[in-house]
Amino acid sequence: MRRFRFRLQPILEMREYVEQQQKLELGKLAGECALLREEIAARAAERRRRLSAIPAGERDDVAFRRTLETYTNRLLREEGSLGHRLDGRESERTKAADRYRDAKRAADVLRKLRDNRSIAHRAAAIRAEQLVLDEVARNTYLRSEVLNG
Repeated sequence: MRRFRFRLQPILEMREYVEQQQKLELGKLAGECALLREEIAARAAERRRRLSAIPAGERDDVAFRRTLETYTNRLLREEGSLGHRLDGRESERTKAADRYRDAKRAADVLRKLRDNRSIAHRAAAIRAEQLVLDEVARNTYLRSEVLNG
């Protein structure tokens, strides 16, 4: 049986490479989005912690209150800034997911074609082998008939 050779294999390999690159890009952007979400949550937790845990001796201190307000406002601004960055990264991640989906679909088409052709090749080879075996069996039977009689 001849070995199956898929003529579009170089194209399939190129598409698989593109798919892998798109997958890596998507993973990188998803990781960046997760980090930004964690930073936003950390800023919010720090702000809540600072506002809820005012030391007893500092509750009436105006300077402390002003410093605390300035600090919590800065944390709020950072949360907003990180939120805007997250929105931009989420948009990029969505586009990267679409590109990955398209690259995967393009590679899957060729994979399916390769698999179908491989199955067809194997079936044709088995049929050809069976025909040869049938021919040998027929010739063997005819020889034994001629020799016997």
